[in-house]
Amino acid sequence: MANNARREPILKLANIHKAFGGVQALAGVDFELYPGEIHALVGENGAGKSTMVKVITGVHQIDEGEILFRDEPVSIPNPQYAQRLGIAAIYQEATVFPDLDIAESNFTGRHPVWLVTQSVAWRHVYKETATPTSTKRMRARKRSPQSWQIPSSSRGPPVWTFPVRSS
Repeated sequence: MANNARREPILKLANIHKAFGGVQALAGVDFELYPGEIHALVGENGAGKSTMVKVITGVHQIDEGEILFRDEPVSIPNPQYAQRLGIAAIYQEATVFPDLDIAESNFTGRHPVWLVTQSVAWRHVYKETATPTSTKRMRARKRSPQSWQIPSSSRGPPVWTFPVRSS
């Protein structure tokens, strides 16, 4: 991409409103996500963090506003449609799947399989989840799944990731 080329957001929320009865959960929310960016949603209880994630992932429908995916207006009617777009929420709750490592958690419900054997393509799962740092760590530990374990002391507020395909 040329330096003077205009970057377009992969995902854009414009003037999003969502209410539950008389409670306004989101009021005029604007948000843009560009390729390679990572965002953290931080705020007090009731600030609308979970509602925003649920709107992006198709769990809740917006009352007003517009969602653009790759510069095209889109309605995300359900989580399955969001996943087809490459959007998913992964909640940090150690008690749901206490024995899964990070890669297994990232691919829960959508493990890639080999066509002939119908077995999980684990190498692909770990490759897609790896960052440059974790890849080096995995090689050093001979691809030990334990190197991907989330420490039990990491309990805290939910963490959401939006793995959006760049192609």
